[in-house]
Amino acid sequence: MAIEIFGVWFNIFEFFVIPLFILLAPVLLLTRAKIKGKGLLSMYLLTASLFLVSILLSFYGAIDKGAVAKAFLKWIEIFGLSILVFLYCSSIKRFKQIWWLLILILFVNICISLIGATTEIQRGICWYWRLRQISAYSALFLLALILPFFEKSFPIALMSVFLGILVVLSLTRGAWFGLIAIGGYWFWKIRYKRKVLRIVVLSGTLIVLTLLILPPIAGAVRHKIQSALSLESPSNRERLGMAIMALNFFLRHPLIGIGAENFSSYLFEREIPSFISSQNPGKLTPHNFFLQVAAENGIIGLFAILGWLWAIFRILFRSPIPGPLFSYISGLRLFFIATLISLMFGYVAGGARLVLALYTGLVFGTLRSKLYDYVYQDTA
Repeated sequence: MAIEIFGVWFNIFEFFVIPLFILLAPVLLLTRAKIKGKGLLSMYLLTASLFLVSILLSFYGAIDKGAVAKAFLKWIEIFGLSILVFLYCSSIKRFKQIWWLLILILFVNICISLIGATTEIQRGICWYWRLRQISAYSALFLLALILPFFEKSFPIALMSVFLGILVVLSLTRGAWFGLIAIGGYWFWKIRYKRKVLRIVVLSGTLIVLTLLILPPIAGAVRHKIQSALSLESPSNRERLGMAIMALNFFLRHPLIGIGAENFSSYLFEREIPSFISSQNPGKLTPHNFFLQVAAENGIIGLFAILGWLWAIFRILFRSPIPGPLFSYISGLRLFFIATLISLMFGYVAGGARLVLALYTGLVFGTLRSKLYDYVYQDTA
């Protein structure tokens, strides 16, 4: 689903969504937007601008200047599209259109990954690597969006179970933690609904049985769990070593960092560290978004990202949400939890840019007055 152009990966939907919103931009930017909670929107605009400034400042100490330029354009795309989506969400109908677009992008990504995992070319590959083809985070994010509709529709309940199984089978530890996090939060929210709880227990049993009944899959999952918990695992040693190096880079360059997306350039500036075991070391990252931003963009970039996430948290986790949009906003809440977990285990790259931009635009779109009064009204 991703296409590489000049060393940058693009989601195929970007070639349709970005031009469409560029064409709509003149109309959207000239439209007067009535907003509730202007302070939160101002905070987002400030932190987004501050993060872009941190990228430009990091140019000074960067080894790979071109990587900094690519990072700047990447985040311009994310922040710019999110603002256009925010302006577009002037009604409940438009809000739902973007929500369905996000659903479609994630669904197509999952389908393509499943096709890739079952092609003739890969039939000779062991089960471990075939399962690794599954798009773990797309399944996790889609599950987050539809899980609040679990009790309202049997097909959605089946799809939720299927997505949960896909996340487990993806053999991706970050997605596993994300599944536990959103599952735990949702389970706590519906703890008084006995009928739903029985269905959830049955679903969990189905997932476990699926893993136990199929020996090749069970073996692959068991191997992943054992390696994930082992201190002797080359992957764990590599991840720990890169995390320590990222922290050291931050302590050496705390203000402006070492240069946006320059982590691997600094890591291999003199020699390949002994803890590296990857066969493609040129694109290694600390596997933690916050550590990478701190190392590459310095304290300014880290402060900006934390401010941006705090603004999203303040918008979503408010008083109880009534009305028909309850399930939609609940899905955005679960998506936020999944996003935090994914950022702790990775970086924003490739097709994730489009998903993050649409999601951010949706969240801030709830501040539009017509949506805000409808979504965040007092329940008293």
